[in-house]
Amino acid sequence: MTLVETLGLVFGTGLVAAVRSDDFRDVANAASLLRRLEDRGIDVGRRWQELAENAERRVADSVLVFARLHYLICLIGAKRPHAAASPRSAMHDGARRGRGTQAGIAASIGVGMADALIEAARQLPHATADRAAGLRRRLGALGGSNVQRDIFRAVLDALAARRRPRNQAPDPAIGPRSAASWTLTAP
Repeated sequence: MTLVETLGLVFGTGLVAAVRSDDFRDVANAASLLRRLEDRGIDVGRRWQELAENAERRVADSVLVFARLHYLICLIGAKRPHAAASPRSAMHDGARRGRGTQAGIAASIGVGMADALIEAARQLPHATADRAAGLRRRLGALGGSNVQRDIFRAVLDALAARRRPRNQAPDPAIGPRSAASWTLTAP
């Protein structure tokens, strides 16, 4: 059995749990794995659609910026542009009207990261690329582990790389990952 076949078998079982789970961490881990598989050219089939069903139901449940960003990733992966606006709007409202730690996180990085994810999916890097480095420096505020935040780092790196002129050397802080395949338009 190849590595890809093994991952598909293991992930197929894990996805069923993530689709049914009330725990945002299951959805976050599944979204991260799907994104990584796609970045490596692996077709994940309808898995985004299945995961997005859970994400859509959960957007209003969560006050955690980290969770809402992962729900947004699921909706982008499933190419649901209208539904993808919901987690971003919820974070914006929380940042504007909320109090406490999560409101501060939404204001300092959540809304900007949501915009970066949406702009990357729409392949509109012009606005976000200029602020990608600032967002990248604040990723730790989201919580989660370095590995869990890596999906956000990859998007910011891809945006910054798209913005770089062809004759400019790559920034050593930009990793080799790619979010270039992301699109938010419906199929």
